[in-house]
Amino acid sequence: MGANPAPLLASLAAGEVYFVEVSLRIGAISSRTSLLAPALAPSQDALAGCTFQRSDQAAGQAWLDAQPGVSHEQIRRAQEVWARYDEAERRRRQIGRPP
Repeated sequence: MGANPAPLLASLAAGEVYFVEVSLRIGAISSRTSLLAPALAPSQDALAGCTFQRSDQAAGQAWLDAQPGVSHEQIRRAQEVWARYDEAERRRRQIGRPP
């Protein structure tokens, strides 16, 4: 959630583990983050410094339900940005099985 709608297309399967690279750019007014597909699978050394997260689907859905329209606007903006990406940029921003 942020000012920039830099999308990441994710086709995920239950029980699988996926990795994303978080890119942070500091701006004059606010920072901007992007999620990118990692260029390579992370090594065990790289994973040692990572923070692992589990999603809480019920809490996430409750948050979305409490803010009607917000998620739809973010999805609309992300779709507009995605349409402007060339194939190389789309590959950088896609993880999992292609849809």
